[in-house]
Amino acid sequence: MEIKKGISQMPEFLNQEINYVVPSDGKMYYVLKDGILEDGTVIATLDPKYAFDQTIPCSTVGAFKEDGSVLIDFDKKEIKQIDKDLLLAVSSKPSSNEVLDALTKENDEISKSMILDNATVITDKLINEMGITGEMLFSDAFSEANVYKTDSYNNKIGIDCSFIGKTSKELYFHTNDVNSESKIVNLGAGVVDTNANDSGLGNNALSDISQSDENDAINPTPVVEEISTISQEEGPIVSEITDVDDQSTSEDVKLDIDHDILNEFNSTNASANSEEDVTPEEETPSIVSEKEVEDNEVVEKTSDDIEKEMNESNFVSTDSGSVNDEVLDNAIAVMKKMIEETNKLNEKISNLEKEIEEKDKTIEEQESKKSELNTLLGQANEMLEKID
Repeated sequence: MEIKKGISQMPEFLNQEINYVVPSDGKMYYVLKDGILEDGTVIATLDPKYAFDQTIPCSTVGAFKEDGSVLIDFDKKEIKQIDKDLLLAVSSKPSSNEVLDALTKENDEISKSMILDNATVITDKLINEMGITGEMLFSDAFSEANVYKTDSYNNKIGIDCSFIGKTSKELYFHTNDVNSESKIVNLGAGVVDTNANDSGLGNNALSDISQSDENDAINPTPVVEEISTISQEEGPIVSEITDVDDQSTSEDVKLDIDHDILNEFNSTNASANSEEDVTPEEETPSIVSEKEVEDNEVVEKTSDDIEKEMNESNFVSTDSGSVNDEVLDNAIAVMKKMIEETNKLNEKISNLEKEIEEKDKTIEEQESKKSELNTLLGQANEMLEKID
């Protein structure tokens, strides 16, 4: 069985790689992540979204053998590997009487509470029977599962039931009937023949499976066309990965792109381009002085000069002219105030400089007088010495 690679065209998983197979029934089966096992078993689904995200509810999970024959019917809601050659499969449509009875009572809070209490008792019972090496594989009183071997079609080991546990040597099965006994299967003693052949399919021919009414009800329209994309009305979109150098194939892929997506993309780009073309460039108002300053000489301007220059400048008129005028008036008033304060500071500085000059002169005069006094004192001392 050939496993192909494709590229998802679904919006939520756009351009993500996905493995898929197209067996003899012509349908596309999407391989789950880690769904290709060592022995060649392939776990797949008819729902591509589930192949990407296993948290999405699904009812079309199954498994192929390496030769492409069906191993587990594609009517399960979950399949996982629990051992090298063992798969746990959860049924999407429970058939056991115990589970069907529980489902009828699920909306009754009292009955539901009793069922959940019994589920806890059964789980504890299995854990005690398995011992410390055991683990619970499945526990859901409102659902059922079974364990399959990967050697032949529909080869169930145990019974369809709500509780399954496993040790290194044994499998434990228990229905949701708290009064029933556990069914123990020794893994080394071969499989237990329960209802493995109840499906009536008889063999593992894929054509018999794919033509069943149940699968046709799930997928009423073809899901796959090889190397093409399908519209969302028909199903998920997946295109096959091709060689980059193959020009003809790449052209085919381009033709298969959803026209609605292309039109939306083009319309978006067109609107964006039109907005860019319409948007005018903003012109910033410029203020041109009547006088040029030559040789980088700093010229002191008064508030009247600045106001005159601003009034004579050319401004681009806009719809918000009144707002701009108000802003300019405020700016002019602030600049006037700043110039007045600057002039006052300059005047104070000039007065301080004059005071300093006067004080310096006073100090010089005092020094001169001090020198004269020292001279007179010296002369007086000489006269006193002569008198003595």
